[in-house]
Amino acid sequence: MSENRSHTSASVDRRTFLTATGAAAVGGLAGCTTGGGGGGGPITFGQPALLSGDLQFIQPPVSAAADLAKQMINDAGGPLGRELEIVRKDTARTPSTAKSVFQQLVEQNDAKVINGFTSTVTKPLWDFFQSEEVPVVTMFAGSRFLDTRGGDGGTPDDLSDDEWYWRTTGADSQHTAGAAVHTGRTDATKVGAIHAKTAGSTTWAKAFLDAARVIDGVEVVDRVPVQAGKSSYRSDLESFYSNDIDVMGVAMGVPSATTVMKNWDSGGYGGNVMLANPLKNPQMVKNAGSIANSADGWVRTSVPAIAGDYASTYRSKFQDFVSNSDNYESDLSQNNWSASSYDAITVSALAVHAAGEASHDEIQKRIGRIGRPPGKKVSTFPEGKEALDNGNDVNYVGAQTAVNFNEFGDVFNQANVFELTGDGYTQTDTVNASRIRQNIESQA
Repeated sequence: MSENRSHTSASVDRRTFLTATGAAAVGGLAGCTTGGGGGGGPITFGQPALLSGDLQFIQPPVSAAADLAKQMINDAGGPLGRELEIVRKDTARTPSTAKSVFQQLVEQNDAKVINGFTSTVTKPLWDFFQSEEVPVVTMFAGSRFLDTRGGDGGTPDDLSDDEWYWRTTGADSQHTAGAAVHTGRTDATKVGAIHAKTAGSTTWAKAFLDAARVIDGVEVVDRVPVQAGKSSYRSDLESFYSNDIDVMGVAMGVPSATTVMKNWDSGGYGGNVMLANPLKNPQMVKNAGSIANSADGWVRTSVPAIAGDYASTYRSKFQDFVSNSDNYESDLSQNNWSASSYDAITVSALAVHAAGEASHDEIQKRIGRIGRPPGKKVSTFPEGKEALDNGNDVNYVGAQTAVNFNEFGDVFNQANVFELTGDGYTQTDTVNASRIRQNIESQA
């Protein structure tokens, strides 16, 4: 067990109290806080969402995927024979708002699982999340802060070493390793990164450069943190390109990244650009696609691939769902987090059903087991529910990844590399999971 697992004493203190007060007290607490099992009203999952701010374009496909999962779950009778509800609230990607949203979802909406939170709010709120002891299963947070935090320690029945945080998307260390491996394949020799000072952008830049350092023939030259929202980044680029950069990593929101791209183009700096994965979106195509077209080099991004066993079927179901929905545009495209959103909702619902009651503690005990072998492989709630009702263990295999949570609640994934043009993003490379794992292990 990693020494990093002891980040807060809140969980241990609560367990000590419960042990001291006896089984009757535990039963009394469960009865007061969980709402019990089969029968009764709806079971609520809370979804902290990106409904405002510079990344709000990410949310519609994520919401649609969650709603698709909810529909499939409720069509099958719901977890514990109860309807699933998803309550979605805006975090504005700020820690103070995210904390308030968490409290509202748990205390006012009685959320049994929280499905959300980005890297930017996760790190500053980490101790708070631990003290609350509510399962968080997020489709967003790629932060390497979580590489040795979260999950159940590989001991599902022992809550004393749990850290209550799971993610169904590959960590930033994975798709950034994919970006670095691809960069090495293009014969680049000098790389650097310019990034906003937010946690998510900083994580991406550091991870990209750490992965590049262990590639033969690649030299990491510079990392430049900048303030988001500046009207010009020319002075930052002047200093940056004095080091003869071959590949510039860019990690920031769309408006700032657009300004950087315009300054890069007008300054005639040349070379190639590797964009952070959130920049694979229609807004970036509209704002900077023509710049990429006219550049001498390439502009690319490495993103977590939708590569689980259920990926093909999921894509079809997603398109059918949005095409027939009154809430979403019929041509809504998927993004890096939409399939992860489907997985997060589905694995959470299966954990509730496996728990036999809608309590935070019992759900937490089941999440890891649902997402790991052995057991009958399932990729939907209906087939998982049937297996569980027949007394079988299940192994959830997702749309985004095979899931298979490690002790820290992480999944592993391959990366796809796309090139930006005026017509959109075109896939140019795939870096498989074994090559990514090799790169990450070389960084140790």
